[in-house]
Amino acid sequence: MEIGRRHFPLNVPFQNGPTRGQDIFVPIDYIIGGPKMAGQGWRMLVECLSVGRGITLPSNSTGGLKSVAMGIGAYAHIRRQFKVSIGKMEGIEEPLARIAGNAYVMDAAASLITYGIMLG
Repeated sequence: MEIGRRHFPLNVPFQNGPTRGQDIFVPIDYIIGGPKMAGQGWRMLVECLSVGRGITLPSNSTGGLKSVAMGIGAYAHIRRQFKVSIGKMEGIEEPLARIAGNAYVMDAAASLITYGIMLG
C-alpha cells in the first residue's frame, strides 16, 4: 500500500489524499456494517456527505447572515444623519427588518434540518 501526499488546499491541512494498493486483502468482517453492506461503500459515502452538507451549509449561511445583520444594525445605530440615528429612519428600518426576519427564518430552517438529521 502506498499513501500519497496529503492535500494542502489554501495552506490548510486537509487529511485526505491519494492511496494506492495492489493485491490488498480486506477481511469481510472489516467492512463497515458487516458482510451485508459489501458493495455499498459509495452509497454510504454519499449519505455521509449529504448529512455533512445538511449541517454545515445551512448553519454557515445562517451564521454569516446573523453576523451581517449584527454589523449593519450596529452601524445603523451609531451612524447619525440630521441628528438622528439612521437606524430610526424608515428607509433603513424596513430593510433592517427584512434582514432580521430572514435571519430568523434561516435559523429556524437550519434547526429543522439539523433535527431531521438527528432523527435519521
